[in-house]
Amino acid sequence: MREELAIFATALRFFTRLPVPNGIEHTAERFAGAVRYYPVVGLILGAILAAVWYGLAASFPQPVAAVLIVAFGVLLTGGLHEDGFSDLCDGLGAGGEKERTLEIMRDSRMGAFGAIGLILLIGLKIAALASIPSAVVPMTLLVMHGLSRVSLLLVLVTSQPASDRGLGKSVAGEGQGARIAFLAVYAVIFAGLVWIMGGGIRLLAVALAFAVLHLATRFLYQRRLGGYTGDCLGALQQVGEVSVLLGVLAWP
Repeated sequence: MREELAIFATALRFFTRLPVPNGIEHTAERFAGAVRYYPVVGLILGAILAAVWYGLAASFPQPVAAVLIVAFGVLLTGGLHEDGFSDLCDGLGAGGEKERTLEIMRDSRMGAFGAIGLILLIGLKIAALASIPSAVVPMTLLVMHGLSRVSLLLVLVTSQPASDRGLGKSVAGEGQGARIAFLAVYAVIFAGLVWIMGGGIRLLAVALAFAVLHLATRFLYQRRLGGYTGDCLGALQQVGEVSVLLGVLAWP
């Protein structure tokens, strides 16, 4: 149990700015094992944001609350996944062979494609949260932050890293059996949450949007890179958030 808590703390420390207990050694093995707890980290973030939403919605017009909740979400994660999304946009947008694309994605500078992609991404999230009925937003935040991280686990059990270095390589190939078992559990949990939020029609809409956008994003980078990188995982998490929002909006 103590080891599992240390593994979970590793996931929490890397993917959020939330405090974790001191004295925990964050080893490479624990970092790889932390993959199975990504959706749990998402649920924690979603729960915090849902609680904050109640205060924001009571104090501000919904469009303003939507901007603030997206900003607070970025603050909680340090913009880690948004950075990956912009890097992938730069790499795929610039064209070229695999090594050239990877080189662009590793560059810390943001190009035009990355900036445009990030603006559209954040704008879409704000517009969606401003359009969803306010009473539905808390559950939406919970589902979108949790389910979007299930997509990372799904990639890690069905694909291979594109490079022999970086985040993508460091989390690959460890405990695949356990990851598959956790993936099945998470699928049931999030299906139940979406069902509670809006019944079978909304579940179908969210599942369809999630599947289409997830597969489309994977097709784009798989074709160019032959596998995933850490930036690809970050981009998939952001695409997962958007897919939940679009699914919820499809059948209001």
